[in-house]
Amino acid sequence: GFDGVELHGAHGYLITQFLSPWSNTRDDDWGGTLEKRCRFCLEIATRIRERCGKDFILGLKLPADEGVDGGIDVDQAGAITRYLKSRVEFDYFEYSQGNFSRSLENHVPDMHFEPGHFIQMHKTLRASAGNTPVMAVGRIGTGDLAEKVVSEGFADLVGMSRALIADADLPDKLQSGRPQDVRPCLYDNYSWGVIHMGKPMHEAHNPQLATRGEAGWKPQPAESPRTVVVAGSGPAALEAAWLAAARGHDVTLFSARDQLGGSVRLESALPGHQTFGELVRWQEQRCREHGVEIKTGVAATAANVSSLNPDDVIVATGAAMRSPDVIETGRDRAISVRALAKRLAGGQMAPEGRTAVLYDHDHSAPVYAAALALTQTHDRVMLVTPRTEICQTVNHCSKLGINRRLYGAGVDIRIATEPVAWVEDQLTLKNVFSGHLEDAYNVDTVVYATPRQANDQLVTELDGVVNGAVHVIGDSLSPRNLMIAIHEAHAVAAAL
Repeated sequence: GFDGVELHGAHGYLITQFLSPWSNTRDDDWGGTLEKRCRFCLEIATRIRERCGKDFILGLKLPADEGVDGGIDVDQAGAITRYLKSRVEFDYFEYSQGNFSRSLENHVPDMHFEPGHFIQMHKTLRASAGNTPVMAVGRIGTGDLAEKVVSEGFADLVGMSRALIADADLPDKLQSGRPQDVRPCLYDNYSWGVIHMGKPMHEAHNPQLATRGEAGWKPQPAESPRTVVVAGSGPAALEAAWLAAARGHDVTLFSARDQLGGSVRLESALPGHQTFGELVRWQEQRCREHGVEIKTGVAATAANVSSLNPDDVIVATGAAMRSPDVIETGRDRAISVRALAKRLAGGQMAPEGRTAVLYDHDHSAPVYAAALALTQTHDRVMLVTPRTEICQTVNHCSKLGINRRLYGAGVDIRIATEPVAWVEDQLTLKNVFSGHLEDAYNVDTVVYATPRQANDQLVTELDGVVNGAVHVIGDSLSPRNLMIAIHEAHAVAAAL
């Protein structure tokens, strides 16, 4: 019942392995010359045409550049395209990048790549494809960019997989002139990571993903309007607020900060993490569109919450990083990654000095963006972690990019290491397995990313003060990740 098929001849999968001189070292009829390397792909495509006929769509995904010495580059990709096109009728060619090596990060270019990062390659290869349509892929996430790709001749078609994972209604919203309503793609490759761990696909801020009725989904009206108070301003609070309001409830949101977005808005100030600002801007827009009363610069207290006589209170006040034992309370040369992000968001530079040590007990992507920020203001940056590797909560493709950027910037990475003493400008480090001690000198700054403690004081203060139900969500319930915070908030608001 399908209308067509796309052969996956990119990213180092089997067809690529035959096509590429980097991986195909055979000296028989299936390797060596370009014609012999193309034989495997050609025979598959020929058999499909014979079985399914000319009306069946047959596409081929090829590497534009494998990103390895001796592999397929743009010139090779052009030659392969011309050869295959001359022998079988393809309905389109699609070009991607990378293979199963360190270049795999190019396969799903994340938030550190420019939008449409590889479209110039597609334009070059379009000439080789002749009159066969070419599809461009690789961080093309907006209608404007897709229009540019087609109108300026980079390609004839556009693939937008991750953008459609974020919002299945993207085409309808663009066609009806509502680009501002499109849920933005973060390009953090979270969904790529979970499926490659054998889990069902999830997207951090699309709770409807892969559910029946995802396309065209609208909030269901509540049976009866309720008065709802939301405490907090991060993504969990914003998700709960806009959805509750969209369902017809009277919602008031208290934000201790002057700007909405919580720690995620701060994270967007870190190098390469700007897309997270788009997320909270989208949530804030939904809140205002559905009439949430937003009180910025006003922390939720038992008094101001109870004064509204709410039927439901949603506590989403987040969490804070604990100061490590080696750091004296209030020591002005030691700050959390979140505090560093707050400085950057406020237009300040990172602290300056000779040596900065970043203590990584968190292993999320913002930590490594913070390390890069420190390289701009320090002569030396050390990254130490008690674990045996870094990036343990980051998907494989983005992890490759993090390592490339850190090592490229000269960051001194020490695994299985923790700081145990800091006296003047001397920081003592200990190997967690051997106990071996080493001193780092000229340490002016220590930045830490440590386990978080829930900010749940308000929950205790509300006990016996409000008559309505109190729902605790996100990090204020238990510090976890962005996906859980948003999905949890969505589930609570959908059940009111």
